[in-house]
Amino acid sequence: MSAKIHAQGARARAEQAVREADRAEAEAWFARMEGYGGPAQPSPTIGQCLNGGLAWLEVECARCKTRPCPMRPLR
Repeated sequence: MSAKIHAQGARARAEQAVREADRAEAEAWFARMEGYGGPAQPSPTIGQCLNGGLAWLEVECARCKTRPCPMRPLR
């Protein structure tokens, strides 16, 4: 029984560490983008950003630099 409790605690700590690592990677990528003034590769995945607690995504057309209207849903 104590081994099961220990395993659950270890799993919870590991999941928290992964969330912190995903958020740190996304924040580091954002800092690189700010420094370069444009896209920086490699970029984190959308799943990593969501797992790290970053729920908003800003999209911009690479060709014309327009952004979608916030009142109109994306399709």
